[in-house]
Amino acid sequence: MDRSGAQLLRDYMREIVRREREAENYDAWFREQVAAGLKSAREGSVIPNEEVEPMFAKRRDTLRRKLNESA
Repeated sequence: MDRSGAQLLRDYMREIVRREREAENYDAWFREQVAAGLKSAREGSVIPNEEVEPMFAKRRDTLRRKLNESA
């Protein structure tokens, strides 16, 4: 690649900094999502399991059918 060791090291360090920023941004986003979920739960804005489970059972069945058809 015809690059000096200093150039390679600089690129490596930039990549490390980029990954750290991404991790920090994700962590901040995740904490916001958890806080919003906890706030909703405290306010009673939740969907009971009895309503959610049938919806996801239908989704699972649809996905299983599609997987079986493609196999």
